[in-house]
Amino acid sequence: MKAIATAIFAALLAFTLLSCNADTDSQNEPTQQDTSIAVEAATDVIETALESPELAQPTVTETERTLTALTLIPSVEPELLRNVMPNSWHRLERLTEAEEQAFVRENIDALLRVEGISVIPFFSIFREQVGLDIFYRVLNTPENNPDFMSPAISFDQYLLYQNRVLLWHWYGISRPSELLGNVKSFYSVDIIPGGEGAKGVLVTSVEVARADRDNPHNWFGTSPRRNGQLFGSTSSSYYFMDDLLANSFFDGSRSPIRMWSSNALVVPESPLRHGLQSAFDGNPATAFVANSVDNSMQIDISFGYTTRIEKMAITNKPIQSTNMDVSKNRIGTVLAEALIFHEEELRLEQIVLGQWEFNASVSNYQALIVSNTPSNLARLTLNFSGVFFGATYLNYTNISLAELNVMTDNGWLFGCIYER
Repeated sequence: MKAIATAIFAALLAFTLLSCNADTDSQNEPTQQDTSIAVEAATDVIETALESPELAQPTVTETERTLTALTLIPSVEPELLRNVMPNSWHRLERLTEAEEQAFVRENIDALLRVEGISVIPFFSIFREQVGLDIFYRVLNTPENNPDFMSPAISFDQYLLYQNRVLLWHWYGISRPSELLGNVKSFYSVDIIPGGEGAKGVLVTSVEVARADRDNPHNWFGTSPRRNGQLFGSTSSSYYFMDDLLANSFFDGSRSPIRMWSSNALVVPESPLRHGLQSAFDGNPATAFVANSVDNSMQIDISFGYTTRIEKMAITNKPIQSTNMDVSKNRIGTVLAEALIFHEEELRLEQIVLGQWEFNASVSNYQALIVSNTPSNLARLTLNFSGVFFGATYLNYTNISLAELNVMTDNGWLFGCIYER
């Protein structure tokens, strides 16, 4: 009975996620349903690749432990990754030549796994320390002198931990779509801290429709605009470290938590800058910015299991920095709704958790106490509206959210960023 209930719950939840209201100001622009389909299509591509028998862990002897298809190239300064990794570049370190050689010796199994996946010949290495945990990012590029500041850059990114590949994704890939024309996809991989180390890994995509496939330096030239600005679908998958270590990503491990939102504002020089990951990275200087049609935005969090929500913490006023051009328009109110799963009756029910107003002058987190919530909550929907307009962006309908965190049965989901 439990297995049947779980299967029906997953099917019901998937149906509701694909039944989102359209977020469009023109019939010629992708709808929210279109973008959800695009996200699922991208996920299918990854799952198909990961299930390929060619990706099986290679068996090697001690004398065979050499890389034959990958060439190590010098890493660039982390500052030059700021456009492609807007939320994590400042935490990366270049390795010295001696450290690179030691890394290759100590992580040969993981690198052989990378070699078995990638057809891109060149790679460079960066270190990222989160508390007591040490991660390495391996970037695979098709050339030996990559320009990460170019809008035409594309690469594969692998996150390594203790001589194993935790996960991988691509940046700047193009793929055809019957609904959306040529789609340009960008993925970020961001480590979420918690306690003494990493709590999880957040993978976020930003996808732009009808991109120019023949002009990689101007891929955005043919893409549709809203309010005179580029936009794209954005979604995130959140993997807990315990799950990644217990169940290999390559053996079918999937994120228990998925997030969707309204379309994001996209700037060509840094497509991920305003993506959904900026609302969960614990840094109030970054912000998710929606390119909205009506001064509103929506964020959905699908837990993949049932839980209880006790609190939410929201920052609606991003701290500006010199390399940010985010809208100063901020949210004024939020309406929280939820889907709860009745296992005995095998059905989902929508309820209202509450509505809150924000203080426009507060830069820190504003706590929202969610009282009397059921323990069988499966999906959270946040509808943001009531914009506080910034002086610079009075004519724009962009709306920004600096930080969002949710306390569930598993504690604060996106790190202990509120309790400080």
